[in-house]
Formats: sequence, structure tokens, C-alpha cells
Amino acid sequence: MDLAIADRDLEAAEAAAATWSGRPVALVEADHAQAQTAADQADTTARVADKRRDAAAEHLDAVRRGAAGLAGRRLDDVPIPWQLLHDGVELADHARSLFEPLLAPFEGALCVPPGRCQAALAAVADLPGTLLVSGDAPLPDGVLAAPPGAAGLLAWLAAEGRRGDGAASLAGHLTVVGGFAEPTTGRAAREAAALAALQEAATEAKLAERRSVQARERLAELAGELAAARAEVWRAQLVGQRDRLRREAATVALELQPLDDAVDQAEATHGDARADQRSLGKRQAEVASHLHTCEEQLDREQSKLNDLVGSAERYLLAAWVGHLDTCTPAPMRTLAEAVAAHDPLELPADLAAAIEARVDEVLADRPGGIGHRDLLNRLETELGVGVAVVAGRRETTRATVEGPDGVLDVVTHAALVRYHEQAASVDRRRTRDSEEREVAALDAAVAALRAAIQRQAQGIRSALERAKTEHARLRGEYDTADDEVHATDSNLRNIQRSLEHQVRGLFTRVSQRFNEIRYRDGGYGGVLDFQIVPPSLDVPPDDTPTGRAWVLAATPCWARRPPDGTRVDHIPYQEQANTAQYKLATVQLVLAALLANQDPLGRMLILDELGAGLGDAHRDRVLDALRRAAEETGITVLATVQDDMQHEAFARCSEVLVLRYPSEAELLNEPTYMFVGDRRGDGEAALVPLADALTASRGPRWSSLLAVYDAAAAANAAARRAARHAG
Repeated sequence: MDLAIADRDLEAAEAAAATWSGRPVALVEADHAQAQTAADQADTTARVADKRRDAAAEHLDAVRRGAAGLAGRRLDDVPIPWQLLHDGVELADHARSLFEPLLAPFEGALCVPPGRCQAALAAVADLPGTLLVSGDAPLPDGVLAAPPGAAGLLAWLAAEGRRGDGAASLAGHLTVVGGFAEPTTGRAAREAAALAALQEAATEAKLAERRSVQARERLAELAGELAAARAEVWRAQLVGQRDRLRREAATVALELQPLDDAVDQAEATHGDARADQRSLGKRQAEVASHLHTCEEQLDREQSKLNDLVGSAERYLLAAWVGHLDTCTPAPMRTLAEAVAAHDPLELPADLAAAIEARVDEVLADRPGGIGHRDLLNRLETELGVGVAVVAGRRETTRATVEGPDGVLDVVTHAALVRYHEQAASVDRRRTRDSEEREVAALDAAVAALRAAIQRQAQGIRSALERAKTEHARLRGEYDTADDEVHATDSNLRNIQRSLEHQVRGLFTRVSQRFNEIRYRDGGYGGVLDFQIVPPSLDVPPDDTPTGRAWVLAATPCWARRPPDGTRVDHIPYQEQANTAQYKLATVQLVLAALLANQDPLGRMLILDELGAGLGDAHRDRVLDALRRAAEETGITVLATVQDDMQHEAFARCSEVLVLRYPSEAELLNEPTYMFVGDRRGDGEAALVPLADALTASRGPRWSSLLAVYDAAAAANAAARRAARHAG
């Protein structure tokens, strides 16, 4: 039953694993996980692109309607006339290079008439970040049209603004990069730009949706491959279970061999018993026929005997009573004379009672264990006669009285003959009945034995047939499994060779990069000696366990003296060297491993206590090598240094974060200083505090706007406090 279930499950597993690509489950699971991540990322990108498209559509609709959000609705409620700054300003082509960059920070600003500024400020006081433009002045040159209240700002920008190479600045404090491809002011220009942005967002959304569908299709393909690979693992487990069941079936077959011999012997015994049964049946039929004949003869003789007994009782009654008189104990009176005086068939009641009492008395005095046969033998002995009984060929019985002539009368003679013949017939009938019972018991035993033997033989034959069928089927499956094992072994060897080739290529690239970095930093080159020993896939001839792990050994070596002609001695790192050389070689080896990666972009190298324990020369080499590697590959280097290396950090980094330690009494550090800047061509870094970079180059009007915002925020806070106190 278990073997049948294993076969059924194995068929299902083989059907499920029919599309298996041959790759291991671990690789497929890794690809499936990556595909799942890629599909999720593609879905997220598609959703973001959809949101961008919707936002672009909303922006286009807002531009077409000239809407300004909540601030515009607040001004409409007052009501105060207003217009978006960029919607109402129309510029000449020669003025675009100056005004478009300088108006960029004022994107979304609302222009209100100069006389309505305070009312507008009160309407939007609880909307932080709202830009209100309200000033009067003549329109500067190049401004074709402007909404009410925008002339003052435009005149100030024209007076303070300066053109540069692709940029515009305000008194050297604020510089905005220009070079816009299309006009940024005017309703028509802004609508065209918003429409172009919507089209671009729609194109990106379609592309993201297509990539999401492709990622989902790839995920579904890998899911099917993963299911097939897991089914293959299940199939291999079922093959092992099936082989175990086959071995158990073989063991059962060996155990059934003695039962086969017993079955053969039982069948032979059964044949002999059936032959004996046929003889017994024939004998039984003969005995039944003879019994019937004897019963008929016995009935006839019984009828004659009854007649004789009736006659004998008349004539032998006096002799019999006389015999009672001679028996012990001695009678009180003789009964023979009294009987002789009466007709034997008409005895008086008292005489019959006396005879019965005498019989009881004689029988009571008779020795124990003496039956009628013993009495008859005594009677024959006293009469001096004997009776010989002879059985005939057809089971008839003849008795003959032997003795002196004239001793017995005819009736006594006939009675003795009939009695002995009847006793012999009874003995023979008892013997025949005993034989019949024995034959019947033997028939029942033979029948029960035959039925048990037949059941056992049938069960054993069925088991043998099933075992033979199962053996043939399992043999075929074993051959198929053996072919699959050979195919799997070939695939494993190919995968192992591919992995070894990839690892060897990676170590070779690291060695080459390490050599290049050593030469570039003023050294004499270096190599990375490595050894790759893959695990053996051959089955050992005995039960000796084999190693199943990869052995990878790498030894960094570098030349410590100039080459002697074409010969370069690369010394292993275990040889004696100073600490600075060790640290320099360590950093160079890390950079070589990073540069050897085929796709280092986006990676981060984290270094703690950079430059610690290095002299000035080695420190400069390490820092220059790190900067060069970051510029070549696009990686990010995050390093921590001590105070004595701040100068090197400011000279080579684009961002510096200074941690401020106040004193041992303070629990927390003071707020950090962050410095940012751009790279210069001379190798120096112009780093300035982040706060200064964000607030520098703002004009005086900007300070006025900040003051207005501060006043509005203070008024809003006071209103909230008053509302809380009133409540």
C-alpha cells in the first residue's frame, strides 16, 4: 500500500518537474527573490509615475485656470483682486536671460494691488510660505506686461540684477542659473511647459507600466521554474522512498521463500489426502450398502426372534424359575413346583411377585461387575456347551452350538444361537459406526486443511505476482533515475566550473588593480596570490567522508625594492614590514577589490579612524587614492578622522560634518557644523557653512518678506492663544 502511494506521488512529482530547467533550487529561489524585488520596485515606480502624471495633469489644469490653491481662494473670499506673477509677466526675448532666472525663486507668488497688501496679508496670515508681491514702479526695459503690484519687484530686479555666463545674480549675493529652453513667464508659455511636462510624465508612466508588466511576467516565469525545481527535489525524495520500499519488498520475498516450500509440500499432502478421501468415500458407500442389507436382515431375524422368545417363555419359564431356586442365596421356599402347577401365561399375582422378589434377591447377591454376558457364559459352562460365531463374506453372522447332543432342547438351542448372532452383529455395527465417525472427522479435518492451504497458497501467489510486477517497474524507474543522476552530475560539474571561472576572474581583476594602484602610488607593483580548490563531486570508493566546502586562499604580496631587470620579487604580507606599509597596502587592497567590481556605482566604502598611525607621505597617498577611486567609480567614501586631519578632509571632501564636543560635564554634544561646496579645478575644495550657503546673496527685499512672514506668524500664534483662552 505504501509503495502504491509512493508511485502515485512520484508520478505527480514527475509531471510537476517536467519543465525543470536543471538549475538548483537555491539559485532559482535567489532569482525569484530578485525578480520579486524587481517587480515590487517596478510596481512602485509605475505608481510613482502615475502620481507624477496625475500631478502634471492637475498642474496643467491649474495653469489653464490660473489657480493658486488655498491662498487664491482666501483672496477671492475677501475679495481682493490677484494674479500669479509668472502668469501676468510678459518678457521680450532680450530680457529673458536676466528676468527668468531672477523670477525663478518667486514661483507661485501672488500679485495684489499696492493698496490692498495689508488686507491680503491678513487673509493669508495662517498660510506659511505664501509669497505676496505688492509694489508700484515704472515697468523696466524688456518687460512687456505685468500684473498690478508686480512693477516694484520687477524694477528692483532690473536695478540690482546682473547677467553672467548662463546665469543672473543680485549684487553678487544670489546667483541663479538660467538658460531655460522655453519661456517661463506668461500664461501661454507656462501652459505649453505644463503640457510638455504632462506628455513627458505620461510617456514615463507608460514605460513604467510596460516595465512592471515585463517584471511580473518574469516573476511568473521564475515562479513556475521554482515550482518545477521544488517538484524535482520532491521527486528525488520520493525516489529514495520508493527504493527503500523496494528493498523491503525484496526482503519480504526472501521471507516468503520458506512459505513457498511449505505451500508445495501442503499441495502434495493435499493431493494424497484427496486420494485417500476418494478411497474412503468408496469404502463409505460400500459400508452404507452393507449396513442397509444388515438392517433389513436384522429386522427379519428380530421378527423371528420375537416369535421364538414368545414360545420359549412358555416352555422355559419353569426351567428358568428352577434355575433361580438353585442360585444363591438359598431361597426360603422353592418356586419351580408352584410355577409348574400353573399355566406360564396365567401365573397368579402373588406368585409373579414372589418370582420378581427372588430375581431381585439373586441380582442383589450377584458379584459386582458381572454382566449378562458373564451370566450367559456361566450358563453355557454349567450346561457343558459352547457357541462358535462365524462372520460371512457379506457381513452375515452364523452361530453354532457345540456340545453333547440332547443337552439342549430346540428352543434353548435356538435362543443361544440367535443371542450370539445378534451380539456379534451389534459388535460389528458398533465397529462400523466408529469407523464412520473416524472417516467423517477425517473428512472434516481434510476439508479444513485444504481450505487453509488454498487460502495461504492464493495469498502467497498474489504476493509473489505483485512483487514480480513491482520489481519490473522499479527496475525501469531505477534505470531512469540513474540516467537523471548522471545528467544532474554533469550539470553540477558545469556549474562548479562556471563558479570557479567567475571566482578566478574576480581574484585576477583584484590582483591587476592592486598592481596598478601600487605602481600609481609610487610603489613597485604587487600581486594577489590565490588558490581555488573546489569540492570533489566524485563518489569515494568506501565510506570515507569527503570535503564538501570550497577552499579559497589569498595572499597579498608586493615588491619592496625596484625590479632587477625583468625580475620582480613580490614578498608576502607575512614578511616583516613596518606598520605604515601594512596599513597602506591594506587600504590599497580594499580599493583594488572595490575597483575590480564590474558595477561599483552606488556602493559605499566606510572607513573608521582614517589616517591613524600613518605618516604624512603615506597619509597623502591613501587620501589621494581614495579620492581618485571615488571620482573614477562614482562610489561614496564615508570616513571618520581626528582633529589633526581636518585640513586634509577640507581639502579633499565635498561635505564635512564637524562634531562639537563641549565638555565632560555636558551629556550631549553641541549641534554639529556642516560644510558643503563644489570641486575646484586646482584641487582645493571651497567649503562654506551650510547655513551661509542657503542664506547668502539675498537682496534687501528678501529681508522685508522675511519680516512680513515673521509678523504674520506672530499674529497667527497670538490669535491661537486668544482662542484657547476664550475657550
